[in-house]
Amino acid sequence: MSPRKKRPAVPPALLLALLGLGYFLYFFHQVGLAEQPYWDERIYVNAARAYQDLAKPYPNPEHPPLGKQILVLGMGLWGDQPQGWRFFSALAGALSGVLVVLLTRELTGRKGVAAFVGALWFLDPLLYLHFRLGMLDPPLLLFLLAATYAALRFWKGPKISLSWLYLTGLFLGLALATKMLALVLAPVFWALAADRLRRGEKNWKSFLHGICAGLLLPVAVYYGSHALLGYSPAETWRLWLYNLDFHQYHRGAANMSSRWYEWLYVGQPLWYFWKQLEGGQIQAVLGTGNLVLWIGAELLALYAVLRRRRSPEVWAVAALVLIQFALYAFKPNTFLQYMVLVLPFLYILMGVGIADLFERFEARYRRILLIDFACFFLGSFLVFWNYLPYLQGRPMSRQAFEAVGAMGKALPPEQP
Repeated sequence: MSPRKKRPAVPPALLLALLGLGYFLYFFHQVGLAEQPYWDERIYVNAARAYQDLAKPYPNPEHPPLGKQILVLGMGLWGDQPQGWRFFSALAGALSGVLVVLLTRELTGRKGVAAFVGALWFLDPLLYLHFRLGMLDPPLLLFLLAATYAALRFWKGPKISLSWLYLTGLFLGLALATKMLALVLAPVFWALAADRLRRGEKNWKSFLHGICAGLLLPVAVYYGSHALLGYSPAETWRLWLYNLDFHQYHRGAANMSSRWYEWLYVGQPLWYFWKQLEGGQIQAVLGTGNLVLWIGAELLALYAVLRRRRSPEVWAVAALVLIQFALYAFKPNTFLQYMVLVLPFLYILMGVGIADLFERFEARYRRILLIDFACFFLGSFLVFWNYLPYLQGRPMSRQAFEAVGAMGKALPPEQP
């Protein structure tokens, strides 16, 4: 009897491409149910329209222009309509999901854990909502995750790879040209790069490459995004100073704001949008989290940090979470939506925690662990499924709207 032939393995790149395609179709499906811009999307779509017309002075100078230039590209592909405003957000969400899987695999060495975290990417209500909105956070998140992946590959490499070093600088520059939050997170990437250069050949070339990749390249990308709009170096500098001072604008408390610790347990969901339709139906979008998924991720991330407290790479990812909480801890005017940039790094740490649990207890408690995480996935799915109609902007009865109406803090004015 001839031996059974082994099936050829599916190339990992193909699996990742299929996963990314699945994410994109998932986020982009029926993205036009809400036919008008809503929430902060109104600000950025308005700015993108001005960019299209090169109509200076441009609105929304509070943020750098790249995220709004990306909106212009989407509007060029699909027109000035919901698909155009939201196309690149869905694409950024898909690519971000792939990067979360890659980063989890990089830190854990376990394909199964990376796949599990990738499956949970489908079940976060807040991420699902924001990857269907034409806003700045989706491309910013993509660039930060790409910078994290490049920085960790550079830090872990047996030899110094200038390609990974300069890719880190490139993605950091793209993030900085999208939103100034990247400046606060930049020291994490600088620290990883500096530590790897320190462990390599200590000479003036290494120092020069570090300066070029970590400082000059991000500055060049930042200025380039402004130069495309006709800004001079002097105008770009003035906008830089204005962007740095932007947080002064947000010092006062708002009726829709919440404190950072309320994010941990989804304490303050927000109605992003609502309007009354003909026939008495309501169209509404609720910004909320997945309590089962978030609490589980927080506990597993804490376990991962404690278990791997001597791991610089784990602490680098943890720093990208902790810095954001520290930034908002003393601000009265913060919003649940800020968790969008925290969650992916939290999920990577969750993957590390899951891998460590299996490493420690798999021999004795494998079946129990598998059952526990199957229940965790099922609970996360049920919570997400319950909220799905309120995330897509589907028309609903007034009774269905009022059933969760008390959850959303500070119902905004009805959209026209």
